[in-house]
Amino acid sequence: MLLFKTYFKILKKYWTSSLIYLIIFGGIFAVLILSSENTEDMGFKQSSYDIYIENNDDSELSTLLYGYLSDIHNVSSETYLDEELEEMLYFADIVYILRIPEGFGESFLNDGNVRLHNLQDESKMYGSYIDSQIESYLSSVKSYMAAGYDLKASDTLARKGLDTERIISELDKGDGKGFIYYIYLYLPYVLFSMIFCGTLPIMLSFRKKEIRDRMNASGYPAVKRSIGIIFGNSAASFLAWLLLSIIALIFVSEDLFTEIGGLLILNSLIFLLVCISATSFAGSFNLKLDGVQMISNVVSLSMCFLGGVFVPMELLSDGVKSVGRFLPTFWYVSAVNEVFNGKDYSLITKYMGIEITFAVFFIIITFVYSKFSSEKRKV
Repeated sequence: MLLFKTYFKILKKYWTSSLIYLIIFGGIFAVLILSSENTEDMGFKQSSYDIYIENNDDSELSTLLYGYLSDIHNVSSETYLDEELEEMLYFADIVYILRIPEGFGESFLNDGNVRLHNLQDESKMYGSYIDSQIESYLSSVKSYMAAGYDLKASDTLARKGLDTERIISELDKGDGKGFIYYIYLYLPYVLFSMIFCGTLPIMLSFRKKEIRDRMNASGYPAVKRSIGIIFGNSAASFLAWLLLSIIALIFVSEDLFTEIGGLLILNSLIFLLVCISATSFAGSFNLKLDGVQMISNVVSLSMCFLGGVFVPMELLSDGVKSVGRFLPTFWYVSAVNEVFNGKDYSLITKYMGIEITFAVFFIIITFVYSKFSSEKRKV
């Protein structure tokens, strides 16, 4: 019980990044529903800020990244000294400074050792929002390149998948499925990101050597420690699912209390188990805390782009679908589509069963890896 309480004290420190996904998710559907109730086409405009980009890398990727951000934000074309930029940042003339170092493009395609640098006002959320856009774009490009597309094609597909205005415009046109379909279609990305960013840092904190040594010296049983962390992860993850369900309840309450709504809720609960088990597996490794956000973006976006969340399955090539079948999101989306298109309960049960298989698989390999690591430490 003591460890369980400690878990939630630490959770307060890391839950901010998870809430960003929740706010974006709720905000998108709030704007969509409000605009649909207005007879005039108000449209939706993505947030745009004044930023500065210093591109020191003469590569195709850095040019594409510069172009992507320029299409969203107001990028200054002037050249400034470092002191001037810091002053502009202080007085909010710009909210974000991005520096693309030399060799970034080549490193991105190979070892990934050269990282982007930025300056921002840590007290405001603008920086985190732009950070998320950059990481999402780069992760999407990498995912499409891994699927066999070249850099230019990957850029085009990544832009399309991340184009919030396009997505909302398509939703606003409607296809007879209603808002509930899209809420539960995009839920895996938000749910996985919230759980991964919220609970993984806590698991890694408990894995630190000094923390482990203190807990071993305290005489607190290892079994109770494990149970406390498992309960903490499960409770925090369920809370994330509950918050998303409340958003669904606010926007589509009438559709939620139907047969279709019940099946979608059940499917999302099963996917919740996948998220918990996958995050537990990731927590078995000695990952760096400052790399959690990047890993989350790479994994969640890869699963969603290749699994049919952001790109309709009928538009995916056979090669991408072959890769997608090895991802739990593919079967989650298959179940959602079947609920609306055919309502073949045998197929729905099959797809949900495969999701459960993924959850069990992650639990098994987590147990095996943890036991192997424990025996290795004893040696």
